[in-house]
This record gives sequence, C-alpha cells and structure tokens, in this order.
Amino acid sequence: MRTLGMPLSQRRLGAWHISRLRILPANDGTDIVRFEASCVGSLPEEGALPAIVVLDGNDHPSQLSDPVLVGSSNCELATFPGVPCRRLCLSVRISSGLEKFSLVVGTGGATEAILDVTASEAKRLRDAWWSRMLPAELDEDYGEWFKRHHLTVDDYKAQRIAQHDFAVRPLFSIIVPLFKTPLEFFREMAESVLVQTYERFELILVNASPEDAPLCRACAELALRDDRVQVITLDGNRGITENTNAGIDAAKGDFLAFFDHDDLLEPDCLYWYVKGINDYPETDLLYCDEDKLENGSLGFPFFKPDYDRFFLETNNYVCHLLTVRASLARSLPRPTAELDGAQDHSMALAAGDVARNIYHVRRVLYHWRVHASSTAGNVAAKPESLDAGRIAIERHLSRLGEERRVTGVPGMPHYYRVVATQETPPVAALLYGEPEAVERRVAKLVSDGTDAVPVHGRGGLVSAFIEAVERLDAPYVALLSASVEPVGESCLSALAAMASRKGVGIAAPVTLYPDGTVQDAGVACSLEGTIRPVLRDIFFDASPQIRGLLRCAHTVSAARGHCMVVERSLLRELLSALDGCPGLFWDIALCLEARRKQGLATLVVPSAVVRAPMPSEALAERADEVVRAYVRARAWLYANWPEFFSDVDRFYNRQLRQDGCYGLSDYC
Repeated sequence: MRTLGMPLSQRRLGAWHISRLRILPANDGTDIVRFEASCVGSLPEEGALPAIVVLDGNDHPSQLSDPVLVGSSNCELATFPGVPCRRLCLSVRISSGLEKFSLVVGTGGATEAILDVTASEAKRLRDAWWSRMLPAELDEDYGEWFKRHHLTVDDYKAQRIAQHDFAVRPLFSIIVPLFKTPLEFFREMAESVLVQTYERFELILVNASPEDAPLCRACAELALRDDRVQVITLDGNRGITENTNAGIDAAKGDFLAFFDHDDLLEPDCLYWYVKGINDYPETDLLYCDEDKLENGSLGFPFFKPDYDRFFLETNNYVCHLLTVRASLARSLPRPTAELDGAQDHSMALAAGDVARNIYHVRRVLYHWRVHASSTAGNVAAKPESLDAGRIAIERHLSRLGEERRVTGVPGMPHYYRVVATQETPPVAALLYGEPEAVERRVAKLVSDGTDAVPVHGRGGLVSAFIEAVERLDAPYVALLSASVEPVGESCLSALAAMASRKGVGIAAPVTLYPDGTVQDAGVACSLEGTIRPVLRDIFFDASPQIRGLLRCAHTVSAARGHCMVVERSLLRELLSALDGCPGLFWDIALCLEARRKQGLATLVVPSAVVRAPMPSEALAERADEVVRAYVRARAWLYANWPEFFSDVDRFYNRQLRQDGCYGLSDYC
C-alpha cells in the first residue's frame, strides 16, 4: 500500500495520517474498511472528524455508508514526549466487489492523506480476515486436519491392550433403532461398533421394519457373527421414542448409548468414554465432539463446550454420542411418542438435571451422516421434531420449577429461546466512567424511570461499588459503563430476567462496536492467566459463526464490565471477595468468584445488545505503565483463581484455535 501521508517526524502539525487499515468482509456483499486516523501537535476541536472518501479505480466515490467513529484517544507520543496526539478508529462500508480503491482523508476540502490499496493488497487483507475469523465448521481443510488427529494403527493396538487395565470396566448397551435402513449404511454403522477398541458392549438392534426382508436378514447374520449383537424385531414402527424404549427395556448394560442407524463411531469412542468414567466415577452422562459425513467426506465439525444447561435449553448441542447411566435413565419418567425427533434432547435435559457428573470427551468420535432423510442435512426431514424440542425444554423447565415460555429463534430451526412469563424484577444501575459522561447517563436513566447512582472510583472502583450498592433498593443491579448505549428499551430487563434464573449469577449482553461488529461476547480463560475475548470483530447481523452463540443465551467463563446485571445481595458478597483488586479485570474476577463460591454461571444473552466505543487504551501508545498494569492485574487473577487457568476453558473447546474466534486449531 502506498500512502501520501508523511513520516511521523516530517508530518505537518494538525494534519491527519492513515494507518492500520483492515478489511472486514461482512458476508452480505459488503465489507467494512477499518483504519486509524491520527494527527499530532495542533489538534482539531474535540469531536471533530475528518472527511473520509473511498474512491474506486476511476476515482469515483464508492463508499456505501458514512464513516463511523469506532473509538478515539488523546495521548502523548512516546517517541516525542509532550507532543499531543489524537487517534481515531474509523470504519466505512464498501462493496465486497471493490477490488482496488483509495482512502482519502482531509479537512476543510483539503486532502491530507491518501492510502492506495491495490487489488492484490485488498485480496490479502480480505483473506487475512477470513483466515482468522473462519469458524472451524466452515474450514475446507478439516478433512485433512482430522486425518492428522485420527486414531493410528499403533494407537488402536495399544488401546486394545490398555482396555483391560481399567479399574472400572462397564458394559455399554448401544441401542440402535432401525427403520428401513439402507443396507450399506447399516453395515457401515454396525462395523463401526464391532471394531471398538473397548470390547465390553452389547449392540441392540431394534428393527421396526419387519417387512424389510433384506434388513432382517442382515440383522440375523450380524447376530450369528458376533454374540454381542442382540436383535429385537417389532411388529411395526411405533415411532423413534417407543422404538428406543424397546431397546432400553432389553438392555443389560451399565450405560445406555443412543446411536443412529446410519451414523458412524470412531474405533476409540468407547475407550475414551471408559477412561472418563474411571477418572470421574460419579459420571452419569457422557457425550463427545462430532462432525458430519457426506458422500464419503468429513466436514462441519462441532467442537462442543463442556456441559452448559442454559445452552442445552436453546438447542440439542449434546446430541451424540449421548450415553446415560442405565440406573439413572430408568429412574426418569418414561418418554412418550410426542417427543419423537427430540427424544435425545429430552433425555439429555432430564438426565442432566440430576446427573452427579457430566463428562464431555473433547474429541471427534462421532460422524453424523448427511442424506436426504436425516436432520443432519435436511431440517425438514423430521418437522415433528420442532414441536418435540419445545416440549422437551418446557418439561425440563417445569422440573426446575421455572415458569417460562419457550419460543423458536427466527430463521434457526431447532433453536429455541426461554422467555420470562412473569414481570421482570426491577433493576437499578451503578454508572462508572468519565465523571461528565456518568452524570449525563445518570440523568438520562433517572428521567426514563430507572434508579441510577453515579460511581466515582478515585479510591478504587471495587470499593466505590461496595459503597454505592448500599444506596440501592432494587433487587437487581446493573453495572454499567457510562460509554455504553443499550440497543432497545428492554436490554436491562432482558438481562434481569436471565439473572433471576436458578443457577445464574451474572447476565451480560453482547457488546458491539459502533460499526456493528462484536466487541465482547464473553471471555475465555485458559492456561497461565490467558484471557481471550470471544468472537471479537465478528459481524453480529451477518455472522459466519453458525452455532447460535450470537443468538442464544449460553455460559461463558467471564464477561467484561461494559454492562452486567447481578442480584444485589449476591453482588455485595462477590465484591467483598475482591480484596486487593489492582483496578483492571474486576469484572472477570466477579464472574470467577460467582462460579467458584456458589457454582453460579455467567451468561451471555444475545437478545440484549449494547454498543460501546473501542476503549481509548486500545488506541493509545502502549506506554510502559499500561503494560505493567495489565500484567499486574493478570497475575492477580491467576494468583487468586488459579483453578480457572490450569487447563483450557470449559466453554471454549481445546481443539479450537485459542484466540477466541472459533477457528480450527493447528494443534490438539
């Protein structure tokens, strides 16, 4: 890229300069060009913006929107102490088809800086964004990735020997309802079970199509070949739930595994399940990661979070290979035909409600076959499952004693939203930030009928919160940065409704930059104090992230403090535990303390959205004191909550790239 702006040492005081240009493809035919504009010395008036024009190769204006101010900062240059500098982060929309362009910045009709972007440079910038933001399920290289991490012949032989050394060697009953199963699919399914490296299982084939002579013959031949195969032939198809019930009735195993008639298991699936049971003997429910098998090729992997009841209420992410301790499964109410198509979702919810331990095997051990009659590739294949999923969630909520309504998520079949039916509890706000901005926001909230108290943290924000919360009467408190603007009138109410749920400690919204990209949607905490924002820079409205994380409430390890709602007495208790907080990361500490002391979840609630500018620190010079403050605060977190930094994040899979963007990792 060629810029006509001068080097820093030669620049005219007060003139704008362009740097750090990025292109963010929005996946809707448009891109965002985001860049920094800075001027030094004689600064323009506060709030004054330069004129921005994007020219195509023929010098025609080509931007599709007015420039958006993403963030700003006033600072001194580290290289020229005492010289003031203003940095702006700006973005403007262009067409995705604009191959080359020039970005022009100026004031008063005079051009001060031009950045020429060639077609090859524009492609490189777009490719750089996709290489970072492409979610694992859309990565075309997944098939090769899986081969590198697939069970080797040596691994297979070693596991066949090691299986005998487990102290606990449970019997698995693998229940497979059959109905007009294509013979090729049947044989591949059965073979994937019979070659398991762990050999203590029974394969229960429940044949609901007795008129299918070739299938009946194949079942009989398989039973003769291996005495671990048991065939149950029904008088006809009773529906998937009742067919499954017949298999449960016949099962003799310690654990019941529910397997689809056309899918495949990895040979080491049961081995890793048994290892989990031996490591955690109270395990009552197990599941693993999975992908999809279409025309012989593997793709669309799902690297799942550990057990998250709130995410499971929005979709059956547990799904495969759902395995439940037999004694627990038989203690549950017997499922009925109205759950057809969502019987596994119902079982996962019901068992999860009472399980002592739930074990997630963080490996792809299940291949879900895609064909015209499966929901893996055709949502319309089983339309009855849409209502069945809602019924399963409603029954789960009833068991918990929660009076809530279940609705669908528009445009996302098999995804649901739990909605409050009772009046939302009152919320008061604690406003913190720049004093003038705080007073303005307090006045605005009070005029809108919300009790609000300013917080000035000169002696430390945590101690100021502790003092201010005593002045509130509302049962729920919103900790709110004065720079934040809620999107819609019901944002705080939606957060309070979720914060009032059993098992929830803190509810936070999705925070967007002013240009509509995600600033914060939770935080992942992993090894040695690493803290990563999740889904940063993803487009909220045109997102390639298709697992529902930007549409459905889900658990995260922590959230940032732009906006969060907490029950008042709980907030008081949590704040009292943050003794010695160095200033930064009080918000993350609040979430970790809620989980450690009371087992309470921090939820990100995408139906609540706020906008906030980019923090000024992100645009300022990385002065030594800023870096030292960050390192000191991170060390404080690690010292006080080490259990959250001793392994990978529970809600962000280890097989994903650990930058928070849900991309495929280069290691395992």
